[in-house]
Amino acid sequence: MIDEVIFQNKFSLLLPSMLAYLTVVVGQVILGFFENYYASASEADVIKNEQLTLYEKVQKIPSAYSSDSQIGDFLARITSDINEIANFLVLTKPVIILNIIDVFIILIVLSTFSWQLTLLVIATIPLYYWILNHFNKRLLDASKKERKEYSKVMESLREKIEGINIIKLFVKEPLFHKKLEKDTEDWRKEKRKYAWNITGLDQGMIFVITITTPLVIGLGGYMVMSDIITIGSLMAFYSFSSWLYNPLRMINEQLAQLQRGDSLAERFFEILDMPEEEGDGIYLFPENYDVEYKNISFKYRDEIVLKNINLFFGKNEKVALVGTSGSGKSTMVSLLVRLYDPTNGKILLGNKNIIDYKLQEIREKIKLVRGNEPLFNMTVKENIMLDDEFTEEEFMKAVKKAKVDKFIGLLYEGYDTVVRERGSKLSDGQRQRVAIARALIREPKVLILDEATSGVDSQTEEEIFDELKEYKMTLIIISHRLSTIRKANKVILLKDGEIKGEGVHEELLKNSPIYKEIIESQLVV
Repeated sequence: MIDEVIFQNKFSLLLPSMLAYLTVVVGQVILGFFENYYASASEADVIKNEQLTLYEKVQKIPSAYSSDSQIGDFLARITSDINEIANFLVLTKPVIILNIIDVFIILIVLSTFSWQLTLLVIATIPLYYWILNHFNKRLLDASKKERKEYSKVMESLREKIEGINIIKLFVKEPLFHKKLEKDTEDWRKEKRKYAWNITGLDQGMIFVITITTPLVIGLGGYMVMSDIITIGSLMAFYSFSSWLYNPLRMINEQLAQLQRGDSLAERFFEILDMPEEEGDGIYLFPENYDVEYKNISFKYRDEIVLKNINLFFGKNEKVALVGTSGSGKSTMVSLLVRLYDPTNGKILLGNKNIIDYKLQEIREKIKLVRGNEPLFNMTVKENIMLDDEFTEEEFMKAVKKAKVDKFIGLLYEGYDTVVRERGSKLSDGQRQRVAIARALIREPKVLILDEATSGVDSQTEEEIFDELKEYKMTLIIISHRLSTIRKANKVILLKDGEIKGEGVHEELLKNSPIYKEIIESQLVV
């Protein structure tokens, strides 16, 4: 356009040349639009798939392992980490490859204008690699530390938001604000280090681009004045030489992402590599479901929780576990539903090791209801049904047995009332009754109530236990209410992870000083 059209005053070729140039530019914009859209859409697909993959894995991790990894850390990995991993998986390698191709194509085009100027531009590229290598190691280290501190912030936020009412009641807002401030400050420092290194990489590339411009214009101007190249060739070279640094910059950014992707991938695969619950048993739930603990010991985080537990209770028996806080009561029932597996010994169910039964069978037939049982952000009915098929008659029977029907009229939409996150719209006692109904509607063979009626008034609790007499099932009770304990056929006394007594309430009260002390000091009469 410059040498052959403008300088030659060929007016007839000006419009066709301009249109040809516009066609190239418009085509570039259109291709760029679809390229960016495809990249963003693909990234969204990857985020969705990988979040589901991680969540599915978390569901299969044994409680002993998932407890070690804090919830905030899981959330950080499933949310922000996945976003960056998706970018890495979808964009990094393709962008690097495509931009390397771009570099070679542009270099070929530049060499058609001036091989001398092309060599000058190529001579600046090693400086780019020096800058990249200078920051690479620091960037990787900074990335790992920043992600670790970010997980701590997420966990800290979760803990303080969940405990906001306690913080308010004890007027400790300044204390927990200070603690959160420290956590966020630790993260901020690591984030700044990461930003320093990534900015160094970025600005290093800009520096290379900046110093190339005067070099090209200086040497090119000399060549024009020496009639080696034309002014049109110099302007074309200068225009296209700027194209070279965009793909170089993209390669730089994606190589930085590649370095960060390594540390993110490590965190991703730490979860995927965790062991899964062993659910490869072959037996269905037995008709005779007597339960026997044989020499059971359990260690959690190097702390012995249960020691040589030997215990038997028969089918349809009512058993109460009593003991001081931390005596191992909740751990014992957690072993029965296989949230944990024993460190030593075995649990027999119908004379077979419980691990030889299908895990799904165990959890369908043995229901554990805890006092702090969370509800989901769904309606009361959905929380009870959990998408299973039950008749209206079965549903109404369960809510009546659990005495949900006693308070449901107080809710504006009845059973269709959304209970909000963790059931915050309901009181503790109401949540517990919904949780009991959720278990009863499935007619378990074994029902475990771990402080499951602690928030329910004594009269309603009495009514619930009267209703439970209709069910043919083994009932295991953990409670601090004497009236509840006395409903059991057998009371098991635990202290420091060991069984210290066994028998009916009256026998233990008479013969066991430990039991008498617990009754007098802890149980609600």
